Amino acid sequence: MIHGDSMPITLEELANKGLRKYKAKIDTMKTDYAAAKDEAIEAYNALPFGPTRKANYRKAWDEYAIPNYQSKMTPEVADKWKRRWIEAMSK
Repeated sequence: MIHGDSMPITLEELANKGLRKYKAKIDTMKTDYAAAKDEAIEAYNALPFGPTRKANYRKAWDEYAIPNYQSKMTPEVADKWKRRWIEAMSK
């Protein structure tokens, strides 16, 4: 139920608000994640790991991280988020 200034007051209402925001940002999140690649690699390269670890990290971004994230950011994942959020907030 929404009261007065449209502030959500139930977990379902709060979750629905979050779900709408989540689904609206899916495409932006995919783009932003891919755009973060160079910055992430640069930050990792600043760590004291050796060249093999750093090469593996770069390779993971190309072969796993971006494709995996792209496939995971879906409306179905948003629905799962809502269900789990309500469960967690109910405890």
